[in-house]
Amino acid sequence: MNWITVAVALAVVDLSLCGHNIHPHFMAWMKQHYKPEEVAAFVRDELTTGSFGGGVLTQETTDRPVILVHGLNNEAGNFWKIARDFAAAGHPTQYLFATTWGRGLEQTNLNVAMSCGHVRHIRRFIEAVLKYTGAPQVDIIGYSMGSPIARKAIMGGKCVDENVELGQSIQSRVHTYISVAGANQGSQLCMFPFLEICNMNTGLACNSKFLNDVNWFKNYESTYKSFNLASTGDFVVGYMACGKKASEFAGGHEWKVEGMNHEQTEFDTAAIQLKMLRESTAGQSKSRPSVKEDKKKNAFADVKKYLNSKRRDVRHTEPKKPKSPKRSPQKKSAPKKSIQKRAPAKKASPPKRAAPSKKNQKREIKKDQKKPPEEVAAFVRDDLITGSFGGGVLTQEPKDRPTILVHGLNNEAGSLWKVVRDFGTLGFTPTYLFATTWGRGVEKMNLNVAMSCGHVRHIRRFIEAVLKYTEAPQVNIIGYSMGSPIARKAILGGKCVDDPNVELGPSIQSKVHTYISVAGANQGSHLCMLPFFDICNMNTGLMCGSKFLNDINWFKNYESTYKSFNIASTADFVVGYLACGKKASEFPGAHEYKVDGMNHEQTEFDTASIQFNMLRESTAGKSKSRPIAKIAEEKTKKGEVSDSKKRDVRHSPPKKPIAPKRSPQKKSAPKKSIQKRAPAKKASPPKKASPVKKSAPAKKVSAKRDALKKKNQEKNAKKDKKKPVRELPVVPLVVELVRKSEPEEEQELSGANEKPV
Repeated sequence: MNWITVAVALAVVDLSLCGHNIHPHFMAWMKQHYKPEEVAAFVRDELTTGSFGGGVLTQETTDRPVILVHGLNNEAGNFWKIARDFAAAGHPTQYLFATTWGRGLEQTNLNVAMSCGHVRHIRRFIEAVLKYTGAPQVDIIGYSMGSPIARKAIMGGKCVDENVELGQSIQSRVHTYISVAGANQGSQLCMFPFLEICNMNTGLACNSKFLNDVNWFKNYESTYKSFNLASTGDFVVGYMACGKKASEFAGGHEWKVEGMNHEQTEFDTAAIQLKMLRESTAGQSKSRPSVKEDKKKNAFADVKKYLNSKRRDVRHTEPKKPKSPKRSPQKKSAPKKSIQKRAPAKKASPPKRAAPSKKNQKREIKKDQKKPPEEVAAFVRDDLITGSFGGGVLTQEPKDRPTILVHGLNNEAGSLWKVVRDFGTLGFTPTYLFATTWGRGVEKMNLNVAMSCGHVRHIRRFIEAVLKYTEAPQVNIIGYSMGSPIARKAILGGKCVDDPNVELGPSIQSKVHTYISVAGANQGSHLCMLPFFDICNMNTGLMCGSKFLNDINWFKNYESTYKSFNIASTADFVVGYLACGKKASEFPGAHEYKVDGMNHEQTEFDTASIQFNMLRESTAGKSKSRPIAKIAEEKTKKGEVSDSKKRDVRHSPPKKPIAPKRSPQKKSAPKKSIQKRAPAKKASPPKKASPVKKSAPAKKVSAKRDALKKKNQEKNAKKDKKKPVRELPVVPLVVELVRKSEPEEEQELSGANEKPV
């Protein structure tokens, strides 16, 4: 045990000699390879403990260089606890590096965000450590707000706040990445964008541009494994934020600790962090393939290529080497054929055939250019990070229909990346997923946005564009949150609610096979109890009984030709499970699918498998219970509709066939009853008991009638003369018939009670 004690003592002494500063050996190397201002940015001598790291290795080690990236209002020197614990466990201190980004501890400033300057500073420091150590790979640990900054430095591409190019991804140079109490999904303290740290561009607000950018792809942080260390007692970042686990990120292996606050999670978990790094020294993990293997197996590569070519660098696109053999035979084969044809072409003039093909291409280009540029810009939305996606060349026959995703309020098309990713892993054709952004996206948290005519027309035109582009007979549509009533109105057509002079056109139900509403505000929102904001107005808002909601809920079964589904959660506190005395997400003719325990965002993004199964169910065929639009139009086109209620045919049940079905039932019932009662009276006389029971009340009734008739005879002599002639002789005849049928005892009793007529 003596040699272990000596090694630990030497490591601590070496660390104390550094004084939590850059080692002289590392300093001399930086002065040779970098400019003075760049060296000053790394060293940060104006701070107490601006940076540390470097030194000459005295023996071989199996550990890799480790770079520590601190969080907000912190310095590199504050991680002396981590360096001490790592050194005590045998990690060489020469392989521990850290630099300070931001202002450090000089000012406790909440007006600091994840700017491009901070990302570039960390990225340059990583490159400097790689060159200085000569190691093929390094390990990176990001703490708190330093975690998303470090992930962006690894990912590269363009900055969010500036049009600055960081460079390509350096994933191949990072072996293991660890996030410790990282604000990868945002912070629970940034519920409202009041401070700069919580802004919607480069802040920690939910779905800010920066966070959407770093969370768009997965498995780009390292080549082996990525870990996520979080605590349930963290009240700075929070264990849950934005309806998700605040520290989670796609592909990260979670390690949860109990009862530790934010600082304890950062500084008192050094043993766990070192254990994660030591685990990675065993080699490549099967759960995390290398960069090339991951690219080959990625089923959603086509959409990623499209997005990367439009708005980002190539990040995890397919490797260049496999592409060259695919393209090379096509390029080589084409000139070979052309060379063989060019020789006789001079005599037989075959090259003239190539000219019309170019003209045809120009004509097609001109046809495509007929669309105004503003319409293309409205679809693409290059003003946003992920304004739209979709399209591509099909390599095989698709099993699925084109599917259009319509996002909700204060959101973008790119925010549906989880749904797109899960659809791709489940085997959905990636080139058949489309989305565009309506509204302002996540640039501003604006509650003064309603379901205006412009948003409906934008979605309707996009549906028509997808139909023309894919040449498919039908598409599937999925509407999320506030996007559900907008998508339904786009399908319904007719006049706009806020602008009656604008005609959307006839219903396009025949072009929609399956419609799915996910956490949709189809009946309104329980937050819109009073019309304070524009989103809750009584015209085009989510207020109960608004004109817009009444318009789309007037008819039923117009959303699709096969089936319509409704996915709702009992724990949704944004739209609400119940609103306006109804289920907030229900709409006429929809099949409900209820989930329990999911909040609003989880219902949208974590139910991709349910949505996928609904679409795959619809591929079996058309349901007989849902007629197509043409059949319904033939049944309902039997009269003119008044101007006040002019709408497209929306599968309302015909009124005329209902009337003849009910009327014959009422008339036929009394006819049958009369026919049955007549023979019943004829069959009753052979029974002896029946006349006895009926005769007794007949005597009493006849006596009362006679008494009334006598009174009436005195008043009306003319009428009384006719009646006694017909009815008086009947009484003694009835009495005689009864006496013959009765036994002797009964006759005596009856004779005693009889009165002379």
